[in-house]
Amino acid sequence: MGLSEGKEKRGAISKILITGASGFIASHLIKALPQENLILLSRSEKLKTKYPKATFVQFSEEKIGELVVDSKPDVIVNLIGILVEKGNNTYEKVHFELTKRLVEAAKRVNLRKFIHISALGVRPNSRSRYHQSKWKAEEFIRSSGVPYAIFRPSIVLGEEQKLYEDLRFFSRFTPIIPAPKMKVQPVSVEKVVDSVRKAIYGDVTGTFELCGEKVMSMKELFELVLSELGIKRLVVEVPKVFFLPAALVGIGLTFDQYLMMEDNICR
Repeated sequence: MGLSEGKEKRGAISKILITGASGFIASHLIKALPQENLILLSRSEKLKTKYPKATFVQFSEEKIGELVVDSKPDVIVNLIGILVEKGNNTYEKVHFELTKRLVEAAKRVNLRKFIHISALGVRPNSRSRYHQSKWKAEEFIRSSGVPYAIFRPSIVLGEEQKLYEDLRFFSRFTPIIPAPKMKVQPVSVEKVVDSVRKAIYGDVTGTFELCGEKVMSMKELFELVLSELGIKRLVVEVPKVFFLPAALVGIGLTFDQYLMMEDNICR
């Protein structure tokens, strides 16, 4: 679907609840919004001093619904998500169960809009449990009756993004960086933030894919990021199966992440 800016109604929105407020995209979104209108839901108490004009709410998995009801936001921006499962934090629990509780609570406060960050490539028949859980959350939102905007970004690039950290780390140990043979269409974090802002203040509703203008190989993306980091390394494109042994033993990536090694471009 195409994203139309619509008419902004900035004065009509007084409370914006951001979940996962200590994350990468959230850190950029917070800077683009009036902090006095923000309610930041997070485990990290550092946000209290980092954003003193915003309202900080301590995250509680068990009480997440009550926190929404007590806050009475006009808009919820859901940025809760994990890349790797750890202990009880499974994709099903974090991506679906918590989203479900947020949406159910949203019905009790007459929410104007539920804005949800999903991921490009999610679908019900994916072998990846990450994709399956994201799709399940999307379907629940779409069937809830709550006004919504769902965004599916490709790889999001920007300051503090994990890919930068990973390439900086691995480049310490090897002069050669392998890249899986696949195509991507990376999108800037600024574009993602702008799309969310338009959904907050405008009449944007529906499900949208977010991509940058250029389709590139993962090899080209690695080279771009390394160049931005000022690191010189040889990047070699290899078949996906090259990464299977590491995925099976959990070195550098999980098997679920291995399953997600596929072209990630907008249709």
